[in-house]
Amino acid sequence: MSITNMDDQEYEGSYVRCVLFRLDTESYGVNVQNVREVLRVGEIRPVPGAPYDVLGVINVRGVIVSVLDTRQYFKLSSSSLTDLSRIIIVEQQGQVLGLLVDEVKEVRDIQEGRIDAISSVGDDSSNRMIQGVSHSVDEGVIIIIDSMKFFDSQPSGGFMASPSVGAGGDDDLF
Repeated sequence: MSITNMDDQEYEGSYVRCVLFRLDTESYGVNVQNVREVLRVGEIRPVPGAPYDVLGVINVRGVIVSVLDTRQYFKLSSSSLTDLSRIIIVEQQGQVLGLLVDEVKEVRDIQEGRIDAISSVGDDSSNRMIQGVSHSVDEGVIIIIDSMKFFDSQPSGGFMASPSVGAGGDDDLF
């Protein structure tokens, strides 16, 4: 088989388009189909009694959105916000959730055949978020997460908003 044929095979098959982001020193990817938008970090209002990994809420054009501290969620050490910090807004069936990350890098197509599944070890909820890993020359290992499982893991105590929540009159809160 010639090198040209190997290159051709590399681009065959289906792809997953992912938003790549960084937490600590690791690269992560989340399916772009689940991403509504990426925001600079503004004021995050704390909510008394919120779960430990919920930083608070933000107002996104009249929609109140809970912001999850993904570093805390994946049991990484705390870090200060920087100019590169971003909130990735993910959506599932009308519910929205913000994921605070250290940096959003790029949008990249990852060949499905190059995503290796990993088995979930133990009862750790953060392990269930990982769909698989992919290897990249420039990024090293990319951990592919299933952002929709964040919705399953959050308590139903009103910390996730639907698009109708916050519309009209709540803008004065922020």
